[in-house]
Amino acid sequence: MDIRISGRGDIPSGEYEKISVSGKGVLHGSVRAISFKSSGTVRGESIECKDVLKVSGRASFLGNVKSGEFSAAGTFKTDGSIEADSVKVSGVLKCKGAITSKDVKISTELTTTVGEIKGESIVIKRKRLSVMKRKTVVSSEINGDTVSLSYVECPVVTAKNVVVGRGCKIGIVRYGEEIKISKGAKVGKIEKIY
Repeated sequence: MDIRISGRGDIPSGEYEKISVSGKGVLHGSVRAISFKSSGTVRGESIECKDVLKVSGRASFLGNVKSGEFSAAGTFKTDGSIEADSVKVSGVLKCKGAITSKDVKISTELTTTVGEIKGESIVIKRKRLSVMKRKTVVSSEINGDTVSLSYVECPVVTAKNVVVGRGCKIGIVRYGEEIKISKGAKVGKIEKIY
């Protein structure tokens, strides 16, 4: 069953095919769908999408978010974790739990906070148009295979190959194969591992 909300509406706990929200929607309980797209305002408990979860408006969840492809260009907040095959963020993200994904791409000009980021390929950068000097992404730990960071504040970064770009403030960088640190980055300690 498909659900389309263009005004105000509630979505009961259950399984659906396509969910589309362009107004204001409230998700009750655990919601599962093939795809979820929202350009309005959404709040709920937890959601799991088999294919795509795309938000270009505002979304707020209390629990975990799972999806094949996760995309947020508006404001996305969750008190839980985000688990997806791919994560693409170009808006504001507040995630108290961890982001776990094969491919993580975060490009934002406003402060984004994440409990932990785990993935194979992780790219975090600030939008070019931004003139802010403060850190863009704050995370407690970043762990991946190939990691490229700019304007990130993090106590521990672990990766096989890592690039620490300008504006970064990293406590410890643990790398396996290759490391590059720009002149505009601050790194407390470097450790060779593996």
